[in-house]
Amino acid sequence: PFIFNLYLAMITLTEYEAAKKIVKEYEKQQKTEHWKEIVDSWFEFYASKKGYQPTFAPRDRQALKEVIKNLKIKASEKGFLDWDKDYCLRVFNHFLSLAYSDNWLSENFLLPILLSKFDKIISTNGKSTTKNTAARIDIGSAFGKIDAMFAERK
Repeated sequence: PFIFNLYLAMITLTEYEAAKKIVKEYEKQQKTEHWKEIVDSWFEFYASKKGYQPTFAPRDRQALKEVIKNLKIKASEKGFLDWDKDYCLRVFNHFLSLAYSDNWLSENFLLPILLSKFDKIISTNGKSTTKNTAARIDIGSAFGKIDAMFAERK
């Protein structure tokens, strides 16, 4: 019985070690490359636009990880496989700039919202999606036409 119990203990220890390795590998895969720099970049961008630091609750952390994961996938789909720190931060800051150029998103600049609007943000490629912007441009040209009409009457 003692040898049998020792045998069971060895199997359990071996299984435990194997499970521990699997968990460690899983945790390694879940880590986001360049995480500290990404978080710093988020805080700097947000503070530069809003004038104060954002909150960073667990849901914000998860949303940021998902945004970065999606950006990395999009980059690899376009053939950019070298996800080094500089490239990652450049892509992330470009994404933030695109998002902030939208009037509604700039007023609701939260990571979970940016994640939920990810496809919209990357598809705009810097074009404003707010209808009022087009109206403002038309108003400017309308004033020019009105001024021209009054000039003709004089």
